[in-house]
Amino acid sequence: MDETEKKKIEPSIKPLRTYATDMADVVQDGQASVVRVAMAEAQKREANKENVSPQSGRNIRFIILGILLLCIGAGVVIYVFYKKTAPLQTTAPQTSTSSLIFSDKTQIIDITDKNRDQIVKDIQYEIDTRELRLGDIAYLYFTEKNGVDYITIPFTDWLSRIGATPPEGLARNFGAPFMFGMYSSAGNVPFLLVKTTTYNNGYAGMLAWEGKLLDDLYQMFGIVTTGDNAVLFEKGFEDKIIENKDARVLYAPNGDVVLLYVFIDDTTVLIAKDRLTVKEVLSRFVSGRK
Repeated sequence: MDETEKKKIEPSIKPLRTYATDMADVVQDGQASVVRVAMAEAQKREANKENVSPQSGRNIRFIILGILLLCIGAGVVIYVFYKKTAPLQTTAPQTSTSSLIFSDKTQIIDITDKNRDQIVKDIQYEIDTRELRLGDIAYLYFTEKNGVDYITIPFTDWLSRIGATPPEGLARNFGAPFMFGMYSSAGNVPFLLVKTTTYNNGYAGMLAWEGKLLDDLYQMFGIVTTGDNAVLFEKGFEDKIIENKDARVLYAPNGDVVLLYVFIDDTTVLIAKDRLTVKEVLSRFVSGRK
């Protein structure tokens, strides 16, 4: 077989080329030096490392973007779940317009569906446990749930809820706003500040209420009515001048003041337990009107 026939029979398969063979060809052809070959190989390795390394700038950006997308997705899921399962929120009552004098602290007492004993217990708890600085006044603010909102309890409704029995004429003469508070002196001393529509009707009504006033308020005011003080329910109120105001005072057998009330202006009545409370409330009432 001659050379021409051998060339026709041999397969026309090209030899496999690799990076090494390419570099060898380049060196053989004199197209690059050995140093240039080494540099090219190093650059290729760095490029490959850059593409696969998690520390590369491009990969770090992809990782951060992925984490952000996961966080956003989780937040959306949590928000949707919370909106479906969270209980209906109610509107908080507004207290800034109801206080008849400035108070250092305010405590809201919800009396929704509570009876007299439960309301009295809540009041006694606040008086016994509320921490106040000496000279501070706290305002106990009574509310009741009405649908999804809370409403302020008018004074006549509050009296009815605690089982108080003022004369009918006086009840009609009471205004809606009132303030049940406590003054920090020798402990927390409760007081009640109420409005009347006229002085004459208000004063006559308070005189008529004296026979039941102690019975209606002694528990909330923390007045001891046992032992020697058991006679308090039979005793009457006496006239007294307190802070230059005409007052009516109920004295204990030992001469201590048990309960008093005083008109601090023509239409505002303060029911309290001692002179110090009258002095502080009167001072705040007068300064608040200037």
